[in-house]
Amino acid sequence: MGGTVCCVMIPEKWRPNLIAHIQWKKVDTTKFPPAPDFDQVEAYNRWEQQLRDNTSTHEAWVPIPQYDKEVCGVDVHFLPCDEVKITTSCYSYGDPEYPINEPHNMKEPAVCSKK
Repeated sequence: MGGTVCCVMIPEKWRPNLIAHIQWKKVDTTKFPPAPDFDQVEAYNRWEQQLRDNTSTHEAWVPIPQYDKEVCGVDVHFLPCDEVKITTSCYSYGDPEYPINEPHNMKEPAVCSKK
């Protein structure tokens, strides 16, 4: 899954040790059924609680790669095992010049290696 969130501010000029603090939430949707209708208030409230119980919060401090004068945006890639990569490339995903080449929709392995 992907998405867009606005807005990110980065310095006009890159400097060494520039990092981004990324925070995100993940939901394990395999643990509960689809949401009931809103008019089923009690069932919906139970479902919402299950949703909260199966949501985990994550964060990472990710280096921002060196950029020159042209920055076309900040793309954040969320990879399996809570790995995160950032690029400021003006190329699009799939272009040979795009610096992050991991495929879309990678599956989470059964066990993630310790970092």
